[in-house]
Amino acid sequence: MFTLYNRFIPIMMALVLALILISCAEDDKSSDADTDTATASDSNDGDSDSRTGSFDGDSASDSGTDTNDTATQSNDTDWGNGDTGIVDTTYDTSLPDYCLPTQGWDEAYAEKELALIALVNEHRAQGAECGSKGSFGPADPLTRHTGLECAARMHSMDMVTRNFFDHDNPDGDGPKVRIEAAGVTSFGWGENIAGGNESPKDTIAQWMASDGHCANFMNPKFTHIGMGYYPGGEWLHYWTATLISGQ
Repeated sequence: MFTLYNRFIPIMMALVLALILISCAEDDKSSDADTDTATASDSNDGDSDSRTGSFDGDSASDSGTDTNDTATQSNDTDWGNGDTGIVDTTYDTSLPDYCLPTQGWDEAYAEKELALIALVNEHRAQGAECGSKGSFGPADPLTRHTGLECAARMHSMDMVTRNFFDHDNPDGDGPKVRIEAAGVTSFGWGENIAGGNESPKDTIAQWMASDGHCANFMNPKFTHIGMGYYPGGEWLHYWTATLISGQ
């Protein structure tokens, strides 16, 4: 009897050990599944940063050469001062202190900016096919707006100075914040940015080849524009186009 009992104990211990190992293996499988789910969930959360909506878009190339962003707000309109086709490098004293760094803007930069606005208006006059964003017929020309010009210039200069390429600056401020800081308080807005090309002709080609940027420029709801060019930084030449629409 004692001998049988001695033999039985190791068998029972082996069975218990086997059950423990099976249980651990099942736990490991469950942990692996949870990890995979968490990874997939994290990936989906990251994709949500693409900012999509009925009148909102965001796209960027891996090379950092172009991107666009739009948003809308239904409020009253405050246009500020605007004109078209005139090279004016003097500081508009009606603009807020936020715009002081644009005082005495280089005339060569201003000429490039106005040349690019003229090219945008040429495309609006003709209409354009913007791929996935649809077909746009001829639209009225955009009017240069000094407040928007300030916002665009400040952003292009900021991207060079702080070495980034994005709609949101390192402080987390986006286009709406800049436009309001420039004295424009109620608007539907749009912003295109580009880097890498010095000439207005190459830059408009770069933008019009992208569905989102093309749609921003061709959207008939937009009525005013400010353009900002600034050289330097990783991409050598930085451009910002800021647009607003009335309600």
